[in-house]
Amino acid sequence: MEFHGDFVDFDKIWAYPKPLQQPHPPVIMGGDGPTTFDRVIEFCDGWMPIQGRPSEGPDLPEKIAILKQRTAEAGRDPSSISISVFSAQPDEANIARLGGAGVERAIFSLPAAERDVVLPLLDTYAKSIG
Repeated sequence: MEFHGDFVDFDKIWAYPKPLQQPHPPVIMGGDGPTTFDRVIEFCDGWMPIQGRPSEGPDLPEKIAILKQRTAEAGRDPSSISISVFSAQPDEANIARLGGAGVERAIFSLPAAERDVVLPLLDTYAKSIG
């Protein structure tokens, strides 16, 4: 493969191993800016917001509903866009709320710490997801 464009220019390259997923690995976009949904709807297989980040406007479940509505209005099946939440709060009520909003994957944060700190947190997280 080679590419010669206005902003990127490279001669023939090799990329191995090839991705197992067909036709390609899923393209998942993060972000929560004013044009994020435009890009997710046009180019992506999923959206991954960060929970708990300060932002203006609707809360996360409302934003997910807006994304689904805009996706349908664009003529695309809303179920074709997966929703994963990064840095989700690991409590049962939050996980249930996210699941009810259509979140397929909640990713919990862990500190860079020794096992005596991390393992009890993993046990707590496991209980929160039932």
